[in-house]
Amino acid sequence: MFHRSDRELEDEYYAVMKRCEYGPMPDAQEIWELCQQLIQEGYAYKAEKLGHYLPD
Repeated sequence: MFHRSDRELEDEYYAVMKRCEYGPMPDAQEIWELCQQLIQEGYAYKAEKLGHYLPD
């Protein structure tokens, strides 16, 4: 499995959050995969925030 640095992961998190809020909306798979990586790296609180953008 590819592991990114904390900085790279954080940069991607903020980029995806910005797209969720201002468009274009990322697809659910992209959000889900980033949430999984955030959880694995100990950022569950960020995954929870991002998870609100996943469709029901």
